Amino acid sequence: MLKFWTLVILLFVFTPSVAQVKFKTVIEFLGETTDKDINIFYDNGLSLNRAKGNINQNKIAVSDYFNAKYAIISIEYGATQINIGVKDESATILIEVQNNHLKVKHLSNAFELTNLGEQSLNDFIANENNDLQVFLKQNSTWRDSDTLTKQFWKKKFSIENKKIAFVKQNPTLYYAFSLFRRDIIHSHINIDSLLKTYHTVFPDSFKLSSESTHILKVLNGRNLRKDVQAPDFTTKDTEGKAVSPKRYKGNYVLLTFWSTTCKPCIEELPTILKINSQYSSKKLSIISVSTDTNRSVFLKAVKKYQMKWTNVCGDIDDIIVSYGVKSIPQIYLIDSEGKIVYSREEEKDFKAELPILEAILKEKL
Repeated sequence: MLKFWTLVILLFVFTPSVAQVKFKTVIEFLGETTDKDINIFYDNGLSLNRAKGNINQNKIAVSDYFNAKYAIISIEYGATQINIGVKDESATILIEVQNNHLKVKHLSNAFELTNLGEQSLNDFIANENNDLQVFLKQNSTWRDSDTLTKQFWKKKFSIENKKIAFVKQNPTLYYAFSLFRRDIIHSHINIDSLLKTYHTVFPDSFKLSSESTHILKVLNGRNLRKDVQAPDFTTKDTEGKAVSPKRYKGNYVLLTFWSTTCKPCIEELPTILKINSQYSSKKLSIISVSTDTNRSVFLKAVKKYQMKWTNVCGDIDDIIVSYGVKSIPQIYLIDSEGKIVYSREEEKDFKAELPILEAILKEKL
């Protein structure tokens, strides 16, 4: 049975170090609604983030900095999603909620993305998208079948390929450049193809933007391969001690990415525990990076699963991007010279027993 569909897909959150512009948007809803009904995200030019706070008296304020031509606010309700662009410091959005649907009633210092390229994209991928929707309606249990799982991903890949074709046909359209950053660089399209598209399609004016810096960091992270130097980072573990792969130079380092809500991550923990017991800390050090946002839940899990090695949670955004982690679980084995000698993608059918990793460790250590 194929298991890769069970991977937890990450939302990339990257703390920028470039000049920023602040925005504040007040969203008001006409009609009864609650936080459970509405999902609100915003893209600040470098990351996708869930809006903080609650809807109070049918209003919610979204505020942050953006590093792009405009910030994008996505409002989801039922089967409806509205994407609004904001590029001024103060904006208001008035949304009508009716019959499981959203409708824009009024915008101030804000604009719908439909006229900037979003509708053109939707029209361009309509056939492929409709094909996928029909498939999902007819095969609600597709995850239980290897054949249907393959069909699902084939249809998903068709949409991804159509999106990059849209970008190539609209190289000077800012919406296409934004789509490339927000969506396509995290797709399953071959990394060499993505790098070639970036370098040959977009004009220099786009490549000089802060978004471009982020695109290259993500693509270079995704391009990590065996025998290349592992990116260094500095953060703190759960005890406040400094953590950096360079501090372990001379040892092998097993760098794992996981979450308490990721079932495949939990399933492979017994294997990590076994590896930890088999090798001395003088030969192999383990660093586990958690994507959890609830520190209390994370700490309880570390204790429950007896993860008696270096654990990191929080301040991981740059690590995630540098290592090109777009789904978890992910594992890298770094040798004593600081080079990557294994990535979890090497495991056949993504087995939780990690036989390839164990074989490499047995050979090297």
